[in-house]
Formats: sequence, C-alpha cells, structure tokens
Amino acid sequence: MGAVTTNVTWDTTQEALVKAYCFVDGTDYDDLLEALFDSAVEAADSYLNNPFEELRPQITVASVVAGDTVTIGLGEVQIPSGIQKPERYYSAGSDGTLSIVGGDALMYTAAAAKDEDDLEFAIGETDTATADNLCELINSSTYGGSYGAVGVPGVLAENSSGVITLTRRYPESRDIYVTSSNKTRLLVRQVRTSLDIPAPVYQWIYQRIKRHFDNRDAVIQENVTGQSVKMWLSMKSEASGMTENFSLLAPYRLEPGF
Repeated sequence: MGAVTTNVTWDTTQEALVKAYCFVDGTDYDDLLEALFDSAVEAADSYLNNPFEELRPQITVASVVAGDTVTIGLGEVQIPSGIQKPERYYSAGSDGTLSIVGGDALMYTAAAAKDEDDLEFAIGETDTATADNLCELINSSTYGGSYGAVGVPGVLAENSSGVITLTRRYPESRDIYVTSSNKTRLLVRQVRTSLDIPAPVYQWIYQRIKRHFDNRDAVIQENVTGQSVKMWLSMKSEASGMTENFSLLAPYRLEPGF
C-alpha cells in the first residue's frame, strides 16, 4: 500500500486544482488546504489497500539469431509432476532454459523474413528493428483462420529501444506468461510497474477536501438542551455531509490479506 501517497503529492498542479474545486482564490488557506490534501490522500490509501502496480513481462532483444523463439501464453500454466519450477511462471527444461507448459500460448520464431502463417518474425538490422517486427506479430488483429491465430488477443506489445513490454488489453484479466529459448538473446523477466491513479480517486480526494474545508468551523455537541437547540440542529445539518462515501473508490479497493 502507498501508491496514492507516493504518486499523488502536493505540487503546483494539485494546489491549483484543489483551490479551483474549493473556490479559493488567494493564499490565505494554503497551509490548511495542503493539510487537508495530505489527510485525504492518506485516507484514500488506507481504504484502497491498493499499490496500483503490477508485474509486466519484458523481453530484451539482443542479437537474435534464426530459430530463437518466444512463447506467450494467457491463463494458468499446467506444470507436469516431477518438474521443479524455479519461478512462478515457468518450468525448467533439461538444458537449463525456461519454457512454458500448457496454457493458451503462441510461439514466435525468429527468421530471415517475416512469415505470419508460421508465426515467424524477421530479424532486423538492429535489435530495435527486430523487436518492432516481433511486436507486429503479437499485436496482429488476426486471431484465427486457416493457419490459426497470429496475434495474442489479450496482449499489447510495445517496443522501446529493443525492450518489449507486454500489457493486458482490457478487459483481459489473466496473467501473461512469457518464455524464450535463449536467456541472453531474448531475456524475459517480470518488471514491477506503477499504474496510473484512476481519475475517480482524484475526484474522491477533492470531494473530501472540500467537505472538510466547507465545514471547518462546525462544532457539534451531541447532548444539547435548552435554547441552543436550533443552532445545534443547524450545525448538525451542515455536518451531515461529512459522512464518508467510498463509492468512487470501491471499484479499486483490494481486500486486505490475513
């Protein structure tokens, strides 16, 4: 937990947005608004229990040769009995390489020229070009036909200087499993990646700030008698909007483990 407090911080942009939301013009309430902001961010984090990060597979392309393969699968992987898994996603081969076993997987092979029907991607003049060619097959919109699927329906591949990052396409929720035939030329690893904070989380934070800012002068006494009852009722009505509503955050909440 802590992605909200880490990634949503008080800066020039947030200050301007909070002031606009609270209809504040000037600097008189700067310290108060910042304090309310910090409190709202911590409250959001406490409820969400969500780090807003996930493991994303990366493939580092380095001097690929013909015959090198990458296998991409979705869903649970079936591991035969008697095979020890060195990592969560893979099973070990007799030669020390890692390979995927079972699951809904496609295997792409490096070759001199592109051949979609055989799931072969062309080796380019540079590692970046080779990675682009592999991404083209993974991202193909052809998911079936006489020769079967070319692209992986629930996966998006993006290349940055020869490093391919795989992400799940919405609404795919299964894990992506990736292995390669060579850990030097096609290095596969899982990388912890921070996710964007959803817009409703920001909205909830601003609403909480404004609610507490607008009611900053309210002093409520629960046991009231005598002539002050009318004033108490008025103040109680003003504070009725102070009840926390987590409906905006609820879709992103992760239940705490035990």
